[in-house]
Amino acid sequence: ARDIERDPEHVIEVLRAAESLDAEMLRRFELLRTVDLPTLRLLSEQVRPRRFRRGETVVRAGEAGESMFFVNAGLVAAIVGGKEVELIRRGHFFGEIAFIAQVSKELDDALHVGETSTVVFPTTRTADVVCREPCDLLELHKGAVLGVVRSSPALYRALRRSLKTQARLRLERDALADDERPPSPPPQ
Repeated sequence: ARDIERDPEHVIEVLRAAESLDAEMLRRFELLRTVDLPTLRLLSEQVRPRRFRRGETVVRAGEAGESMFFVNAGLVAAIVGGKEVELIRRGHFFGEIAFIAQVSKELDDALHVGETSTVVFPTTRTADVVCREPCDLLELHKGAVLGVVRSSPALYRALRRSLKTQARLRLERDALADDERPPSPPPQ
């Protein structure tokens, strides 16, 4: 028997087997529905199942955003400036704003994407994300994506377009939440 304290990768292997974390499972997520099966297989080997309790914070505003998350089960809330601005359910994702900034920075030149954007995406988290109920999430780290999309520039372009569209919408959401906050009291 393998000692899970000394071999944390074994825990991931057990979770993968128990939860049937495979390519077909990833098709549940709208963002990945059009990705070809060989690429989905590569991604399925890279995502990390993560479990969170109700009330637990998954990410905090201001943190570096080197991964994004897919909601496999449960419900999370995005909170900006103390205000709940979005509920994110199974089949959807979050963390893409800082994630796409991190990934784009490293890949655009390497893959000769040649697209320019008028929106500058922050490389840090723009919202706190808190579990409203127990959650099973799939974490996709930028290192995993970098390896997969280097071999498929077309996949990268498609993901980049989809993620940037969603990120723009969420940045607009965050700006509205900031506009609705009462002004800070003057310093004394």
